[in-house]
Amino acid sequence: MENDEQLKPIIEPLEIMIGSDDQVVRDKAVVSMRKVGRLLEDASIREIYIPLLKRQRKGDMFPMRISVCFLYADIYDRVDAEMQTKLRKKLTKLAKDDTPMVRRACARNLGPMVKALGSLALSDDDPNSFPLCIQLILDEIMSLFSSLACDEQDSVRLQTTDNCRTIGETVLL
Repeated sequence: MENDEQLKPIIEPLEIMIGSDDQVVRDKAVVSMRKVGRLLEDASIREIYIPLLKRQRKGDMFPMRISVCFLYADIYDRVDAEMQTKLRKKLTKLAKDDTPMVRRACARNLGPMVKALGSLALSDDDPNSFPLCIQLILDEIMSLFSSLACDEQDSVRLQTTDNCRTIGETVLL
């Protein structure tokens, strides 16, 4: 909790910066916000980080929605199953965004989401969790991958290629 008290003052300025039109500022702020997300206690993720993701995702400016695509994977394994389902649904919604830049960011981040699902499956003591996680990858993530790989924008399609290897390695564990 002491760590959270030190992190809380920088969250608000970072939230402003991850919505910036300036790509360099936004990218650096996203890197910092990802670090903050990894350092926050689970309670703070629920109370501070998840609402921040919601505000960014619902933002009327597309840079906010671009940024949020990069923030899901780092906290995925730290939230409960219900929130994990919500995060996957929100990522699916972002993959269908009207703005190609948002879809491109989503396509770039399928790999980290697959890794998060795979690492969650391997770290869980429940022997049934591994097949369930693999099934989620095959059902939900592959559906996203397919739609993004067939996107009308070539820049979106190109971003999906990097994810092929990650998906294959995770499914074939």
